[in-house]
Amino acid sequence: MLEDLALSVAEYYCKKNNKFLKSVGGGIDNLSANYLSQQIISVVKKHSKVVMAAGCADAIPGGATVAITAIIASTWKMYYDINKCLGISFSENFLKSVASGVVSNIASNGVGVAAHAGANLLSFIPVVGNIAALAGGVAANRASIYTAAVSYLKILEKVAKSGGTLNEDSFKQYL
Repeated sequence: MLEDLALSVAEYYCKKNNKFLKSVGGGIDNLSANYLSQQIISVVKKHSKVVMAAGCADAIPGGATVAITAIIASTWKMYYDINKCLGISFSENFLKSVASGVVSNIASNGVGVAAHAGANLLSFIPVVGNIAALAGGVAANRASIYTAAVSYLKILEKVAKSGGTLNEDSFKQYL
């Protein structure tokens, strides 16, 4: 799903901006869209690794706070990096607002919060509980950042397919 969304968004922005193949003489083709989609996927994977590492904090009693903070910060930075790949410029405050909204939506479904709460409880059981909490925290963080990436790419895709210009006002319509 992530790969398909990244390619769809990349194809639109390549056509719109016509900037990725200028150096090799011309128009947009699948090569430039594939290259851009791979950049986007690389950004998501990089931030996935960061939050998975932070998920290790769940193995320590009370460490869920660190894991959740890492998700919020990494989501914002991931959106910034995706926008940088696509040549989109939003204000820092707007991106933080979008990231906070997406993370809040993910948390409100209860799965992420329940996973961290469960991991936190398990962390009080010596050794076996710590190992289980570690695995749970890493998995919960990975799922959260992946979901945030898919959500953001879906919004970008909707804005792109609407044919409008991408700015903060048009983006807000799809949140």
